Amino acid sequence: MHQTVLGFLALCALPGIRCLTGPQIAIHFEKTLSPASRVHLPTDPNYSNETIQRWNIFNPPTYIVSVQPALDTDVQEVISYSHANSIPFLGTGGGHGYSTTLSALQNGIEMDLGLFNTSSIDTVANTMTVGGSVIFSDVFSALQEAGKELREGALSSSATWVYLHRQAATGCSCVGIVGATLGGGIGYYSGLHGLISDSLHSVRMVTGTGELLTASATSNADLFWGIKGAGFNYGVVTEATYRVYNHTNGGEAMSADMMFPATFNGSIWETVKGFVGKQPKALSLNVAIGFEPTIGLRIIVNALYVGPLDAGKALIKPFLDLQPMNLNISTLSYAEISDNAIYGLVARGCIRGVNYTSFGINLYDVDVATLVEVVNYMNTSMSANPVLGISEFTSAQFAPYGFELYADDTSAYPYRNTVVYSRIDGSFLSAADAPVVETFASNLRKLLQTTAGAPNGALQVYVHYAKGDEGPEAWYTAEKLPRLQQLKAKHDPAELFGFYNAVP
Repeated sequence: MHQTVLGFLALCALPGIRCLTGPQIAIHFEKTLSPASRVHLPTDPNYSNETIQRWNIFNPPTYIVSVQPALDTDVQEVISYSHANSIPFLGTGGGHGYSTTLSALQNGIEMDLGLFNTSSIDTVANTMTVGGSVIFSDVFSALQEAGKELREGALSSSATWVYLHRQAATGCSCVGIVGATLGGGIGYYSGLHGLISDSLHSVRMVTGTGELLTASATSNADLFWGIKGAGFNYGVVTEATYRVYNHTNGGEAMSADMMFPATFNGSIWETVKGFVGKQPKALSLNVAIGFEPTIGLRIIVNALYVGPLDAGKALIKPFLDLQPMNLNISTLSYAEISDNAIYGLVARGCIRGVNYTSFGINLYDVDVATLVEVVNYMNTSMSANPVLGISEFTSAQFAPYGFELYADDTSAYPYRNTVVYSRIDGSFLSAADAPVVETFASNLRKLLQTTAGAPNGALQVYVHYAKGDEGPEAWYTAEKLPRLQQLKAKHDPAELFGFYNAVP
């Protein structure tokens, strides 16, 4: 990855070497791509409106030209031209990738998949097909109307306090479906249906060698295995087809938002721990902890139960018995969940342009003492330093049922036994505040690691929650890396796809 970037920049610095400029590259693509394709320069007046802009603006990759291919053959041309001229490139869909590894790409080509934006549902075959840039909110209503469902989005990245203080954050409804799939994909319905990649039926893609192919359980099956958990290492997926499911509970779910003061810290974690090993498959638990200057640290618990309202209330009685300071229980349709769960704050967070850094870690137990210490550390640190005031800690806990429907060797995704997917979401108004926020988040991650329960105390993290400093074994495990590396040598030998938590 770094060799590709440095090679390009070093080439431009050599005497007598003519380096391609953005306008020159644009002229080439305007001549060679199909008529429906589009080419944009960062200096274009409507550049920010015509291309998919990044949600996270901290340490971003940079581009000298953005290309929107319209056909698979256009994607092949962009890959071929970029490789031949040693110009780094990045395929983008929803624009939500935030790993620090992406910042290694500078002065490259953006391959914006915005024109691969169609979706269709086959109610007879129980499948849904989407283009490479389709986001979750594009399909929720159509699935609802068809009486179908796919794994839903869950709480993501500073969706509450960042919005309240800055009006910029993110929610899973505006995340690209394909992008989420390539790393596994977790969310509210994971306890029922597993990872979104578990529902993947097939993909059409262009690999690092420029080959256009279909990958499925019966065609290029080994590559299909790798796509489900590490797919961004091998090429550009222009279309994906998923299995969809008939509505659970008639397409309705109970959403319970509960807010507690920080003094309930220990009781909340004891209650959360009580669900480990016996959490119903239709129940997901999300916790979000953040700071508000006027009232201090607050803990939000969201319980989403895909079942009858009364049954859901009975399940969460241990939380209700704690008498939350604020309570909102409602019945939501499948299509309404992402816009309304967690006090509706997740949906408001799709505004782009936030400085953000994430430190994720998988937990294999709910260690109450450690989590109490985490919250106490947050309370002390955030009370003392306003710069930390728009960061938060989030956790998502799902029943193992959905994950256990598929054997570990059915995909590259390595962490089906995770009990809690946790993250410290560091957000800040100015890039100058990054060192303070990152030190705070790193300290919390280290504290969580002491009792996370991974083998030999190792740091393990869901690849889409990764900071980028953990390394390939933390993202993919030592057991699965060799097979992933073999696929890399076959389908991307030049390591063109090496900017996002890459397989080495």
